[in-house]
Amino acid sequence: MPLTSGSVTIKLAGGTYSTWAAFWDDLGNLTGNITCTVDASAFTEGTAPAPVTETLGGFTLHVLPASFPTSTDASTGARFTGNYTGIFLDMQMEGPGTLIIEGMVFIEGTSEPTYALRAILIDTEFDLIYRRNIVKGTTLGVSIADVTLTGYSLYNNIIYDASNTGMYLTQDASSAIVANNTIVNCDEGFSANSKILTAENNLSYGSGNLDYTGIATNTIGNNNANSDHTGDDGDWGGGGANNVYLDVMSSNPFNDLGADDFTISEAGDALIGTAGKDLSGSFTDDFFGVTRVKWTIGACEFITPPTTVEATGEGEVEVGVSIKHAVETTGEGEAAVGVSIQLGIEATGEGEVSITTLLNFIQAVEATGEGEAEIGIALQTLLEATGEGEVSISTLIIIAIVELTANMNFSGSISAQNPNWLLLDDSLAWREEWDETVTYDPFDAVLYKTADGGEWHVFVSKVSHNIGNIPTTSPAYWRRYYQEQFV
Repeated sequence: MPLTSGSVTIKLAGGTYSTWAAFWDDLGNLTGNITCTVDASAFTEGTAPAPVTETLGGFTLHVLPASFPTSTDASTGARFTGNYTGIFLDMQMEGPGTLIIEGMVFIEGTSEPTYALRAILIDTEFDLIYRRNIVKGTTLGVSIADVTLTGYSLYNNIIYDASNTGMYLTQDASSAIVANNTIVNCDEGFSANSKILTAENNLSYGSGNLDYTGIATNTIGNNNANSDHTGDDGDWGGGGANNVYLDVMSSNPFNDLGADDFTISEAGDALIGTAGKDLSGSFTDDFFGVTRVKWTIGACEFITPPTTVEATGEGEVEVGVSIKHAVETTGEGEAAVGVSIQLGIEATGEGEVSITTLLNFIQAVEATGEGEAEIGIALQTLLEATGEGEVSISTLIIIAIVELTANMNFSGSISAQNPNWLLLDDSLAWREEWDETVTYDPFDAVLYKTADGGEWHVFVSKVSHNIGNIPTTSPAYWRRYYQEQFV
């Protein structure tokens, strides 16, 4: 019986299917949603699937990996090597419904597959979402050649080494999302065939012929990057804005182009790190699933690397520190402290031990004299030892101080005439309002409300003392134990 609904897997062994082709060739007209989870393994196949002509029937077909690729070089994740000249996915399905293909890696093998994805000969539109995929090789990486599909989504994909065109879009698609794709070292990077569509935040780089082509009549291009002046603002016939030129001789934006590492370097960040357009109304993450903040052009958001400081001498350690925490002041020179530390240590080499430690704690530190403060610190530290006597440390610390401005008036007797002061003795007996001289014992607690009613304070007696019935405000007698602004 053909597959029409349910959850299935593709695994080298023990799965519902053991090949990419077997899954697609078993598909029937959908009667319910289908989820196909693919193991993060290397599959090698000699036969391409037949064209997929079934009907979605208003349901969703979702193909995703058990774990997404962790690199851009086609060496991780669910990856299929095609030793054939056919098509990895010849999409001719009928709608309505939704097809989602994400996190797959398609690799040219001993023969050159014609496409990783081709969409064509579709009569009834459906939603096509193709994201976070890698295409290495093929003749044409991704092609949407069907006039019926006008609202497809192609984003956060990496396509490289195509012998013809990386991304080939041949029909009008005014509501399509074509964004944040990285296309590298193809003969032609991006072609729109002079159709009505919008391309944004795409990075086409190092093409043998043209980074962008077929855009001179109707196509809109915003915040894209090119390396041959074929995708500049004036090249987009439908209008272009904020497009970036990268000189291949001096402006390589990648961490390691030769090793197919298409993550963005610090030098690349200066060129395109914040040059993209915020498209968070359509999607919010990048190729790795990282939430976009900077909106870097291309599939990979630039991530600021941690600062590493290395100590190379005996007993010497260089430390980079930044702090993040909220600290509330409680009076003259006093504040409250909380500490949270996360520490990881890794050592490698002969005679060295590999340690990973997670330490979380909260610590209260109190100040009792003038000018002394309790401090609140949130500390996250990563230490990595890479050789004898060498330790690299990165620390993030941020401090913020909140000033509380309400007046504290310590004068006045503890009496019905001054009801702001209430006292709880060390046996937890509530003494209510007093109008007589009282001896304050250690650990007696006083609850005080400021005259304006804006704050409450708790004071704890340090020693036995009695100075009439006037509260003594010296820190030698009382410790301000806790405060919180009244809201």
